Amino acid sequence: METKEAYDIWAKAFDTVANKARNLEATALRSVLSDLTSTRIVELGCGTGKNTVWLAEKCTQLTAVDFTPEMLEIKLFTRP
Repeated sequence: METKEAYDIWAKAFDTVANKARNLEATALRSVLSDLTSTRIVELGCGTGKNTVWLAEKCTQLTAVDFTPEMLEIKLFTRP
């Protein structure tokens, strides 16, 4: 199975299945970048957008991309 295919399948459960690594990454990002202010941020591998809203508050322009359309659909339609 290709990585992209696996993430396509995982997308629907991505935010609901316990995943310590995913949660640790979000905690580390917020800790390391807590003082960040920037004009532009590019978020590569944004997945379902768990960090996107937080990053958007740190800049005036955010570009968030992911190679998995199913992850982006979750992001686009279920996030505020």
